[in-house]
Amino acid sequence: MKKAVAPDAGQGRKGTVWLTDEPDTALFLHGKGECVLFLETRENADIWLPGIQWRAQVPEGAGGPESWEEWLSLDFLKQVWQRFAGIPWRIWESDRLLLREMTETDAEAILRLWEDREIARFMEELPREKGSLQEKIRDHIRYMYGFFGFGIWIVERKADPGDKQSGQGAARMPREEGPVIGLAGMQLRDGYEEPELGFCIAGPYRRSGYATEACRAVLEYGFEELELSSVRAVVHRDNSISLRLCEKLGFREDRQRPLADGALVNMRMEKNQAVPDLAG
Repeated sequence: MKKAVAPDAGQGRKGTVWLTDEPDTALFLHGKGECVLFLETRENADIWLPGIQWRAQVPEGAGGPESWEEWLSLDFLKQVWQRFAGIPWRIWESDRLLLREMTETDAEAILRLWEDREIARFMEELPREKGSLQEKIRDHIRYMYGFFGFGIWIVERKADPGDKQSGQGAARMPREEGPVIGLAGMQLRDGYEEPELGFCIAGPYRRSGYATEACRAVLEYGFEELELSSVRAVVHRDNSISLRLCEKLGFREDRQRPLADGALVNMRMEKNQAVPDLAG
């Protein structure tokens, strides 16, 4: 057993992660409310540990506890602790945008996004009651972020101190965090192995390149960080703006697998079809 500390774990806090390859120790620490990373070896990999969310495979030839932090990066330990503490991961950021995981506190901002007729028309219907939406968000955090490592993320426009009325009429977050201007990420569709790109941007922020920037970030994360070989997009035929954006990104209609709903276009993109700045 060993204690590892991520010095900058988010929100000005330090994160303590207990590392152990002993099943009984892992369960004991978990029962005490501690953050536990269970280290899998050839001898313990098949042991079921209820409640233990995080596991990492010990590389062949790695030494004992004294060497564990040599192959476990601080970034990974930080992510483990952030998930334990309910701190959303920052997926990507640029000079203009931040892409981060959603939290229950985003429910009101997301509901305001759905007041936009274009978003409500083409996106999946959401619970209209705040409590129900928060429950849906909790499930998304647990089962999508926690299990698959991706999901639908919040798109924030970075706050400009000189722009006092930035995003007027759009879904908003507290000033220091910047306004929530949309969503972007990946989800799963029954019957398909590849994740599906999903995105929306609030009306006042359209035609500014934000959707293109956010979607490129999502695809880069999928291809580079998650090592996906392909991604899908399902777009309504009447949604001409989103169709053009998907084509610009490198998606093409998958005519071999049309959807039963003829109003929807099933599109697909392989990594080597991505635009140059994504393929790297």
